Amino acid sequence: MLIASILFLAAVGYGNPTWIRTYNYGPISYTAPIDGGHTVFMSALGPDAHLVRVDDEGEPVWELQFTGIPFGLAELPSSELILMYRSSGTLTLSGVDFEGNMLWTDEAPLETSFKGLVSTSDGCCVYLTGDSLVKLNPDGSLKWTAYIADVVEDAELVNEAAGVYGGVAIAGEDGELYSDQGMFQAAIADSAGTVLWSGTDYHMYCEHCEIYDVFGSSSEGCYGVGLFGSNFPPPMSNDALLSFLPGGDTDWTKKIDDARRVCESSDGNPVIAGHSDLIGTRDIIIRKIDNDSGYYIWQRSHGFPDGDETCSCISLCEDGGFVIGGFASPHSLLLRVDSQGLINGTGLEEEFTGASLQIVPLANPCSGREVVLQVRAPVSKLLEVMVFDASGRIVFSESLDSATGTDMVEVGNLPTGMYSALFCSEEFGSASCRVVVLDWNK
Repeated sequence: MLIASILFLAAVGYGNPTWIRTYNYGPISYTAPIDGGHTVFMSALGPDAHLVRVDDEGEPVWELQFTGIPFGLAELPSSELILMYRSSGTLTLSGVDFEGNMLWTDEAPLETSFKGLVSTSDGCCVYLTGDSLVKLNPDGSLKWTAYIADVVEDAELVNEAAGVYGGVAIAGEDGELYSDQGMFQAAIADSAGTVLWSGTDYHMYCEHCEIYDVFGSSSEGCYGVGLFGSNFPPPMSNDALLSFLPGGDTDWTKKIDDARRVCESSDGNPVIAGHSDLIGTRDIIIRKIDNDSGYYIWQRSHGFPDGDETCSCISLCEDGGFVIGGFASPHSLLLRVDSQGLINGTGLEEEFTGASLQIVPLANPCSGREVVLQVRAPVSKLLEVMVFDASGRIVFSESLDSATGTDMVEVGNLPTGMYSALFCSEEFGSASCRVVVLDWNK
């Protein structure tokens, strides 16, 4: 298979080479970084799917073609890959070694509605089907099943749990607590499938939540990425990154446009990948977030001139860099970036509208007597904070001559209700958030 196009830039000074390349295999669904800076990816175009290994410079080493729709790729410590794909209506498992040899093929056990496949640190892999977790041995045989619907009601996907040996992170929509609100439920299960904890984050006046990704952190907490939507005036649809503490309490929630996938960096901070929304000119966007505060550490974008690139997966590599898979119509897209999100030391430092400015309520919901907003801005002048009630009237306004870093804005007394807060700058655009005010004495 010929490579469609190449933008190759060798890394300078350390780590493996970094590059961005396209291939004639169709959209990449899954990636697995393996030894020596090599990467295996799984893609599909029409009825044909491909498993492809590329070297540390992105050159194809081998490819394996099969008929089916890719549903998962898990790398095992035994230098083996397990593929999951649907072929002729049957969910199929295949074992493949790192040289591209098919070792075995079998039907997946306990198939109902398949929702994910992930390798575990104890050398096995787990997938989600119906209301249960299913764990497989390295040869594809069934190890156990674990019913989880009594804890995670509407589980949608699983991913790695870096802080729990042999465990997995689970994400779903919790529709039991507030049926008319969009909620993201995260959970961590151990190596035996026992759910250790679950937590739910819901956004008031959001009617739905679309689950994008989940990842168990090395601190035994969890990160989640989802889309919260609302018809509350004005209509709202926001991508968000959520951080859950061990035990299930929400640590922080951050609105991040264009977020789709999440993993963890080698120093324990979440890294998210996605793409911009303007179809026809989309670029791949990578952001590293501070685990403690939820603030940006860095953000980069990569893409071809006049290209249209989308992101579908991100994985951490052994040298601390990342591999991102996706689609650059009509080709497969694969990027290898360093630990700073750069390709050969370069990458556009993005300044998205609302990304350089941040505004969040200190507590949400909050008391009407103690409404405090936390704002963060680069060195800037002519900053303004405004608060609007549900009818769009300005109920608070304050101008800041300049601000650097984080500051607190005391709004004062507000009646019970739903408010929108806006943080504006001539240099950096605007950022906004919702504020819920309750009367705790009632």
